[in-house]
Amino acid sequence: MSTDLAALYEVQQIDTRIHDLERERDALDSGAELRAQVEGACAQAQAARDELRAMEIELRDAELQMKTHEAKKKDYEDRLYSGRVRNPKEIDDMQREVQMLGEHVDKLEDKALNLMEQIEPRRAAVAHMELALREQEAELARVVAQYETESARIAAEIAALRSQRAQLVPAVPADLLRRYDELRARRANLGIVMVTSEMCPGCRIAVSVDTMRQLKRGARVCCESCGRILYWPSVEAPLNAPPAEE
Repeated sequence: MSTDLAALYEVQQIDTRIHDLERERDALDSGAELRAQVEGACAQAQAARDELRAMEIELRDAELQMKTHEAKKKDYEDRLYSGRVRNPKEIDDMQREVQMLGEHVDKLEDKALNLMEQIEPRRAAVAHMELALREQEAELARVVAQYETESARIAAEIAALRSQRAQLVPAVPADLLRRYDELRARRANLGIVMVTSEMCPGCRIAVSVDTMRQLKRGARVCCESCGRILYWPSVEAPLNAPPAEE
């Protein structure tokens, strides 16, 4: 077996595996899309909370004003019916004040009832949104944890493969490695292919009889169609033997 081509073919196997792992890593779900959804849901939930809080504050203010007006109204009524006030004009003024305060109380009561009718369904909606948000956050945490685990696994495997590659590269002549790298860059990460029949595995086109003859003699040859380096595994050659002329 031609040792330089055998070593280069092993390099190709490693490069193929690294390429596959990099594609697998790129295809991993990092959770970016789900994170955007969670952030959107979080913003919606916060807006709903803020709206609910504003309505609750408005309800408390209305109830406080009702109590204040009711207290004033009661004070005027107590004075009015106590018999201590005898001046007709003062009595008329107090009666008008009682009536005005009563109208204010009625309006505030209507407002408070309307707010209470709106607040209850909003509380339920906020609770539902918060529950859904917690579920999304839990799913995001799961996806991110899985992504980190898989990324670490792939990174470790790639690092081990690169180490293996570094040990193999010295066995490949520099010009052959350079040619391989150029081909691999242009030919879908495949610079050398193992030929086991009269067909190039890279482009699936028949290899000429003359090329097959040279290949079987141990010459360094390339596919006439795709240009990839052809490797015939049955050829045997000593490690330091010069390459056969093409």
